[in-house]
Amino acid sequence: KRSPRRWLCRACQENFCRDCFPALDPDGRRGAGGREAVAVNGAWVHVRKHSGMGCAVITFKDESHRDPILARFAARPIVLGGILVDLKPHEEKQADGSKMEVLECAFAGWKQPKAADACKLS
Repeated sequence: KRSPRRWLCRACQENFCRDCFPALDPDGRRGAGGREAVAVNGAWVHVRKHSGMGCAVITFKDESHRDPILARFAARPIVLGGILVDLKPHEEKQADGSKMEVLECAFAGWKQPKAADACKLS
């Protein structure tokens, strides 16, 4: 088994696996067209990151995994590269304008830092 490629953020020194976070090259360039959503399949989840905003929808292959994860990170928030990631139940808009919770999905949202040399989640 080959070892995963790694990406080191120069601003915060966090080390990310490029197989799990493929959207950013080591030199900071955005991969795969820049405006396309980035989708990554894992053993337990499928993650689809919005191309232009700091958010992603996480679909759990087993919906019973979602609530324990949400509960864990409600008590101790996720911080990646110094960026706070808010995790909550995902809701889809319905045709009538209402929202319906999707039981197998979670929504992750974060604010991208404005400083050019700051660590950014892509």
